Amino acid sequence: MFVARRPLLALSWIAAVAVAGSAAQARADGSVRPRPRTPLVAPIADALACDAHAVRRYLDEGGDPDATGAVDDGQPKIPLLVAAAVNGCPTVLSLLLDRGAHIEKSAPDGDTALLMVARHLYRTGTWPLVLLLRRGADPNHTFPKGTSALMWAVCPASIEAEEASIEAVRALVAHGADRDARNRDGESVTSRAERCGTARIRAALAAARQLTPPRPRPRPR
Repeated sequence: MFVARRPLLALSWIAAVAVAGSAAQARADGSVRPRPRTPLVAPIADALACDAHAVRRYLDEGGDPDATGAVDDGQPKIPLLVAAAVNGCPTVLSLLLDRGAHIEKSAPDGDTALLMVARHLYRTGTWPLVLLLRRGADPNHTFPKGTSALMWAVCPASIEAEEASIEAVRALVAHGADRDARNRDGESVTSRAERCGTARIRAALAAARQLTPPRPRPRPR
């Protein structure tokens, strides 16, 4: 039975910047001035805002594709790839991976780009998840408490994400996600789907087939 839940608030400060679509601050008279591009803000804000041109410029100038940063003092520093996954920015994700970003590099809370997308399907849709899987993301990477991308996918944050969740379940299982996995609380993928998924999501999980595609070869160092 589906249980309506409020969208996850983790990293909501990141989402707020991303939804804004630009690193800008409003003046009292209503006009807008660019936010100062300090090392703290840029290029993380650009990745959050899906600004591929700004991220490409940063990389062309010698920027590290595995760099971490935060949008404000006191906030956790997250990798650029994870920042690009917050709003599911496929162009930025591809760009960073093409330039050598480590696909399993995680934020302090354990979020990889794939886990971030799986948690926020209601916002990102499925294409960024499929892109990351095709580029070699580990479908069985988990949070410290053992929650996998498949566990997030079967338990959408809102009913509006049902279709994306179904597609994500199929893609994750096809790429080798473990349907028998359990987190550290003993919750399985199936029991999680029973608790907060829908009948269609549970049916997709039961019907999904593993295609076991070959893992990509490591890039030469």
